[in-house]
Amino acid sequence: MERVSLDTLDFDDLAIMPLFQGVAPDGVRALLAWLNSRADSFAEGEAVMHRGEQVSELGLVMTGSVTVESTDPRGSRTLLARVGPRRVFAEAYACVPDEPLMVDVIATEPTRVLFVDVARIMGGGPGVRAQAPAPDIDRTLTTVSRNLLRTLAHQSLLLARRAANTTPKTIRGKVLSYLSDQALHAGAASFRIPLNRQRLADYLGVDRSALSAELSRMRADGLIDYRLDSFRLLRDPSR
Repeated sequence: MERVSLDTLDFDDLAIMPLFQGVAPDGVRALLAWLNSRADSFAEGEAVMHRGEQVSELGLVMTGSVTVESTDPRGSRTLLARVGPRRVFAEAYACVPDEPLMVDVIATEPTRVLFVDVARIMGGGPGVRAQAPAPDIDRTLTTVSRNLLRTLAHQSLLLARRAANTTPKTIRGKVLSYLSDQALHAGAASFRIPLNRQRLADYLGVDRSALSAELSRMRADGLIDYRLDSFRLLRDPSR
């Protein structure tokens, strides 16, 4: 991990990210200074957050990507989410900082993360009441709070989607649920998925070899066609 100076950040780019939507670049700069935010860079495979930690900051991926993973006592890993540029992670935990993390957050490539103190955004951080924000900052806090609420709702939907994709009892059922969901969001029968085979197996909670074998059978049965991360649904799974 290496600390990154906030002065080197692209505030024009930050201003178009969902968390700061509706805030001008200069407003983002002023807000981050008031929040005492920090930015760090991580190498591929490096842990960004660890299971058991208590956090009051959410992470905003500026470049690169991270995965949110759960590991059971036997060492079996489950991929819960992949978070790419302009998206946030640990936002729910940051809203309830006494709750320890139940997951690990791992950089999947060279990644730069901005950490934002949610307690201060919500007006509950140490010394916040004694340091009342200026009117401009106060308006910005209101906008960012609204964006954070929208982000939390979006994350809730993602978790519900994953639950739906992993509910089927068979590997084929899980794969069809996931691919149908991806096709729906792509608006087409042909699409690319954001996960490689191992990450897809982790996401669905299945063995990678079993997943690869089932994908081959599904192609032989005329259900799908694929190459690497590109897929095409050949038949409507609901029929």
